[in-house]
Amino acid sequence: MTRTRAPVTPVMPASDDAPAWRRHVLALAVPVILSNATIPLVGIADTAVMGRMGDAAHLSAVAVGAVLFGGIFWVFGFLRMATGGLVAQALGANEREAAGRVTVRALATAFAIGLALIALQVPLLALGLHLMVDGDGWQALARTYFHIRMLAAPATLAGYVLLGTLVGLQRVRAVLAIQLLLNLSNVALNIGFFATTELGIAGVAWATVIAEYLALGVGLWLLRGELGAALADGTVRARDWLFERAALARFFTVSRDLFVRTLCLEAAFYWLAASGSRQGVEVLAANAVLVQMLMLMSYALDGYAHAAETLTGFATGRRDRAMLSQALRASTVLAAVTAIVFTLAFAA
Repeated sequence: MTRTRAPVTPVMPASDDAPAWRRHVLALAVPVILSNATIPLVGIADTAVMGRMGDAAHLSAVAVGAVLFGGIFWVFGFLRMATGGLVAQALGANEREAAGRVTVRALATAFAIGLALIALQVPLLALGLHLMVDGDGWQALARTYFHIRMLAAPATLAGYVLLGTLVGLQRVRAVLAIQLLLNLSNVALNIGFFATTELGIAGVAWATVIAEYLALGVGLWLLRGELGAALADGTVRARDWLFERAALARFFTVSRDLFVRTLCLEAAFYWLAASGSRQGVEVLAANAVLVQMLMLMSYALDGYAHAAETLTGFATGRRDRAMLSQALRASTVLAAVTAIVFTLAFAA
């Protein structure tokens, strides 16, 4: 029999203690914010490495590639958000096996989508570049970057699932560890390839691919207990619950609205890149820097989104309306204060 770690049920503050709830939200959000703070390092490293290639075309190619992958991959961000919410509900209901099955089901979906994206990469790239005006040959560089980076699709999407599961289980230190590994290894490989090889923009892409699969392996190892719990019952075949119609319908019902919301958001970023390309390679490159500033704020606020995700899911699993109310109120207040601070900083 597979031995797995006993589940740990989080201790929640009293329903009427608002300051304690804010502290609890911060305890969940701060590690995620710290881990997200390393994400811009990858963009900064890409920008620095490509900036030393001697022309703006390399920088523009990486910037456009980042927009395209941000759009293609994050459209499937429901794999993280839906998984996190459903796992949190299972945790609140003290159903560890159900939490593991949510994760396995989402992983199967992520790998299927990732392989489909690899198969469809040529038309996807053609569609992505259709509205963009080439300048100084950056599109050829972008194609090189795109085709290599797409090899990471299964790992990237599966990584969304693993992070969602860890957030749902309120194991935010593990989220911090994986994100640090992913982003710092990406930066290190990026600089290493630039310093020791002549790969150029291909080295930037390969650095991301290697880092994504490295982080995936560590994430699977950290969740071996939950995955083992889902697969441990030998009396029920995995395919019987993996494709259970009601569970799949629930997952994709939750995912549907998230998919549409994210599609609209990414369309705005794509429009910005397409419009910038028509104004020249310098404007396109400058917009990439501005987007990095916006993403910095987004990554910080995402910590509160993670906290709200797991706490509201946990409260729903417990069927505790007072807990749900406190989680929403504390997360919203702290996120609003953080947004105001960023706004004032950018204004200054």
